[in-house]
Amino acid sequence: MLLGFCSSAYPGRPLVEVFDKLAAAGYGAVEVFTWEGHPCHPAGFDDAKAIDIRRAASERGLRIGAVSAHTDWVTAGGSTAQALDFTNRSAEVADRLGAPLLITSTGPFPPACNRFEAWDALRAAILRAADAAASLGITLCVEPHVGHICLTWESTLKLVREIGSPNLKVNFDASHYHVLGLDHRIALDKLKDYVVYVHLKDHVLRRAPLGNLGQTPGNAEPTALGDGDFPLAEHLAHLRSIGYDGVVSAELYVREPDAALKQTALNVLPMLRR
Repeated sequence: MLLGFCSSAYPGRPLVEVFDKLAAAGYGAVEVFTWEGHPCHPAGFDDAKAIDIRRAASERGLRIGAVSAHTDWVTAGGSTAQALDFTNRSAEVADRLGAPLLITSTGPFPPACNRFEAWDALRAAILRAADAAASLGITLCVEPHVGHICLTWESTLKLVREIGSPNLKVNFDASHYHVLGLDHRIALDKLKDYVVYVHLKDHVLRRAPLGNLGQTPGNAEPTALGDGDFPLAEHLAHLRSIGYDGVVSAELYVREPDAALKQTALNVLPMLRR
């Protein structure tokens, strides 16, 4: 497995600066985000920017492992037009950057929207996005996420199987189960046939989980990987046992990302070498 890093920790920062930090700490891959305010937002992104970013990553020995385009897929009234447009434009960014994977998540059910209708709209839209990504040679990956339509392994597996596209896979992030007291080991075993990318997050759990299904549970304080309560070594061993050998991408929503970036590498790289 290769240690990667999510650029979401540095909104608005030039990617060259981020790449320098990653190379110095020993990371092998990077995942760039297309959210507004980030350097790879689709608006204004062109071939010249892509060439500069690819060159900068290559010169520092970094693989661009994925592009992330998390969005709320179903909005009021059951509309998916905005999410589909953003995802398709993000797939074009991934294509320009030479990234093989595009990460998304489903977003929550919109208020005052029939949930069966929202599910049908989500399924139809993600199928269209998977087909559009496939035409560029990009694989679309959906991430089970706290507070989202697809949180549980059951709902994620149902979505992937109902869509039935060979170009729709799963980005697995065990932390979304861990912060709620759910068994991420069972979830990984159930989804393993579809997992092609992995996010890693760690938290210090402040009180008993469950009871807060918001997208940012109040019982979890983000920290550097290996410094919190998540059983990281056990999880990496589990990933090995199912044959996963891709990128494990550190996602750090912390106050001081520079320090957490370095500490994460110090904690995780020895585990990967073992």
